[in-house]
Amino acid sequence: MTTEQPRPRGQKAIEQQVDIPLEEAFPVRSTMSWMTMERPPVAKPAPGPKGMRLRDVENEHTLDVPDIWPYVNDTPRGAVASTFPQLAAGYSIFDKVSVWSDNAIDLYEDAIYDRWSSATTLPWDTMSPLPDMAEAALDQVCTELSEQAYLDVQVLSSWLERISYGFKEVKNFLATHIYSRGRHTEAFRKRALANGGGLGIEGPGIYHRAVLGSQRFPDLLLAMFVRTVWTKVVCEAVAAHARTEVDRQLFSLTAQDLDRFHAYIAGFLQHALSKDAGLARDYNFTLTRHEGVFAADMDHDASFMEALALTLSDEPVEGLQLVEDTRRTFITTYLDLLARGGITDRREHLFPTLKSIIDPPVVAGA
Repeated sequence: MTTEQPRPRGQKAIEQQVDIPLEEAFPVRSTMSWMTMERPPVAKPAPGPKGMRLRDVENEHTLDVPDIWPYVNDTPRGAVASTFPQLAAGYSIFDKVSVWSDNAIDLYEDAIYDRWSSATTLPWDTMSPLPDMAEAALDQVCTELSEQAYLDVQVLSSWLERISYGFKEVKNFLATHIYSRGRHTEAFRKRALANGGGLGIEGPGIYHRAVLGSQRFPDLLLAMFVRTVWTKVVCEAVAAHARTEVDRQLFSLTAQDLDRFHAYIAGFLQHALSKDAGLARDYNFTLTRHEGVFAADMDHDASFMEALALTLSDEPVEGLQLVEDTRRTFITTYLDLLARGGITDRREHLFPTLKSIIDPPVVAGA
């Protein structure tokens, strides 16, 4: 296999093609220096089963991401920096360990490939009326899930501009997650309004403070992670007991979207701990703090728990048991995802209220 030779660049290339001196081809003074830069030849990429993806066209040079991004402006990674003075952009996150995940490049492409629309993907025309109690319960669940998704959009959007250009794969993926959470906001709102019901009551919003109060980007990621794991498990439970095809698809697709975010979090933890194993202690402390706030929110959000029980079953007793099963699944899923990221000892550090869900306290004399 022969390696393709670099094509002539600069003045020689232009004059070969136009057959006139450069100063006549370009009356305005130009050095054509942008054409003189030698780029290593790369093989022509071939689209895969899912089309031409970023991994198909990126190369060793363009994929090189330093631990500290050196540019304060919008210099594209893989390009030659301008010789003009750099005008700083709004970036404040330059350390790779705060944001990076090796799988972000693929998760971005997957999010684009798997996109769906609540307006056209969901079979709204197949919906039939539900019993009043079942409809009111599902509407309450949708109201609170829509509210929580909206908060994620608001907060994560405000952080996105702070991440340096050098971490473009992360920025691109997080942009798709913001879009997904925006889609969840309007999709759950539509569902609450679409079948003869309406919006319920606002949730207590206690956990909103954990998300809004994050001072560092890793803290925000972990705060969003705790609640979206709960949301994913709830969505899977509702999809499994759905009374309509619209509900089954809506909650299944939402869980699928959140799976990508959790894969990013696992990759983020893997990368960070590979650079500094001592960060596990910091992350465990942060998770304990978030878990405590989440436990308080869960304890005070009777409207959601009651509505979830009546969404999962027409029989309140059975529904409450299914809610307890969902809570246990949440904890085990949460621990499994953290273990994928390298936090393997989280069970022993769990906030007591959450730990009691899977390890009920032993009653003396029992």
